[in-house]
Amino acid sequence: MVWMVPFTQLEFKPFTFKPCIFKWKVTVILALYVDNLLLVGDSPDEIGEVIHKLNEKFEVTDLGPSTKFLGIDFARDKSRRIFFLSRENYSRKMLELF
Repeated sequence: MVWMVPFTQLEFKPFTFKPCIFKWKVTVILALYVDNLLLVGDSPDEIGEVIHKLNEKFEVTDLGPSTKFLGIDFARDKSRRIFFLSRENYSRKMLELF
């Protein structure tokens, strides 16, 4: 797919099960949907390196730690090292519509 070329040139490897999700090195995952991009990783330094690489090809705005992506809400409890995913707000909106 042509749209993947800039990412593969930057050494991102697409997952075979979902070509809009990429891996960079071992620890950074990039999820892409239209013009929304989410980076997940366990090393702030490597995430910073990925952002730098992306800025070489694209105009990128770093919005900091994510709280929402594609209708999924994120919450963290750093003290307990827990990461929560929720679709509660999306579900409520759908219930209100119907």
